[in-house]
Amino acid sequence: MPPRKRAPSPLQDLLTNEAQDAGLLAALLVSPKDELVASYVAAGLDKATAESPLLTTQRIFGNAESRAQLAQLQESVFYDLDGRRLICRPLMLPTLDDTAAHLLVVLTTAEQTYRRALNKLIRAIENATGGF
Repeated sequence: MPPRKRAPSPLQDLLTNEAQDAGLLAALLVSPKDELVASYVAAGLDKATAESPLLTTQRIFGNAESRAQLAQLQESVFYDLDGRRLICRPLMLPTLDDTAAHLLVVLTTAEQTYRRALNKLIRAIENATGGF
C-alpha cells in the first residue's frame, strides 16, 4: 500500500527548496504511520526512476522487521544498474511523532556527492520540526 498523502505541509517547501539546491533527483519524507509528509522529484526524471523512493519506503514500512532494523541504522544506501544511489536515513522528529522514526529517502546520480547536502537537508527538517 503506498503512503497516504496528507494535506500540504510546511515541510513540502523546505524539502523542495533544499533538494533543488542540492541537485537531488528525488527526495521523500514518510512518517512512521506510512503517510507522505513531503516529496520532491526533479523535472524530466523518468517515471520508473521517480517512483523508486516510494517503492523503497513501501518495502520498508510493509515489513515489521525492516521497520525495527531501520531504527538501528544511521544510513542505508542502495545502487541501481545505472549507478544511481538511493539513500535512506531514519529521522526522529518528536514534534511530529515521538514513537518511531520518519524515513528520509533521496535519490542521487552516481557522480554526485551527497553527504553534505543530505546533512544540510536533515538539519533543516530537524530545525523546522524541533527534531534531534
